[in-house]
Amino acid sequence: MAVSLPGLKKPMTADELFKHYNSTLGKHELVRGQLVVMEPVGTEHGAVALSVGSVLLMYARENALGTVFVETGFILQRNPDTVRAPDVSFVAAERMKRLTRDERRKYFVGHPDLAVEVISPDERWRNTEEKIADCFTAGTQLFWIVDPQKRRIIVRKPDGTSQLLSEDNDQIDGGNVLPGFSATVRELLAAR
Repeated sequence: MAVSLPGLKKPMTADELFKHYNSTLGKHELVRGQLVVMEPVGTEHGAVALSVGSVLLMYARENALGTVFVETGFILQRNPDTVRAPDVSFVAAERMKRLTRDERRKYFVGHPDLAVEVISPDERWRNTEEKIADCFTAGTQLFWIVDPQKRRIIVRKPDGTSQLLSEDNDQIDGGNVLPGFSATVRELLAAR
């Protein structure tokens, strides 16, 4: 839900969001300069996001591939600014090495290589599609939509292709983003 703040006459910037609003107003995203309130998630959502993040974290660390994040802000666009915070994300090691110590304390300037969004029961599909489009436009290479209610994961790629995976016997892989990664959908949805 987009909100406007009293006294804010121009689009908000990522720097303003980082410095002034996240600490006092809770979790938000910024979409083309407009503040979007992010409601707290339910227990299943949080547990599934942690399950996905944990599996990715173990693999990325064991193979020195990069960094896994949870709810981290990524500046995907400037003027007007867009800051998105996928539930789970991954950035390759060579991109992480370029960050200064100060840059590591702020939003990541750029896109995640992999973004993962866990769908809540009341989430609007349109909002998820907008987030996917913003990420792909900025350069994200792989997007997983995790649906705990329907016990499935939809894998989306920037070329428009998608793959529907169920928990029955399906495996998910990391493609070119996480080479060699493979897990069962059931393993990622394990938090029940």
